Amino acid sequence: MRKVLMLAAVAGCTLSPEEFESRRDEKYCETLVECGGIECGEPTDPEFVPQPAECEFVPKNARDCLDADWSCSVVVNGFSFPIEADACDLAYQCPQNATE
Repeated sequence: MRKVLMLAAVAGCTLSPEEFESRRDEKYCETLVECGGIECGEPTDPEFVPQPAECEFVPKNARDCLDADWSCSVVVNGFSFPIEADACDLAYQCPQNATE
């Protein structure tokens, strides 16, 4: 019984690529406000960008991206923009020659 509960808890924590991209967009908007007080507009369509089929989504790395502190860019023309944490680059592991 204990193993079943642990498995259920782990399964409930799995992050899908679509959920990751949605939460990544939310974090970007929150950080954008922190960086320069700019509000994100309403998205016209989902921001999910499909990765090449050869790429593997890594939920742990995606969660690390969302949990990490993002920084702000240097102010350019009065604006500063979010810089994702390095962990975000590891959310998808792709062969070097992957194409869409």
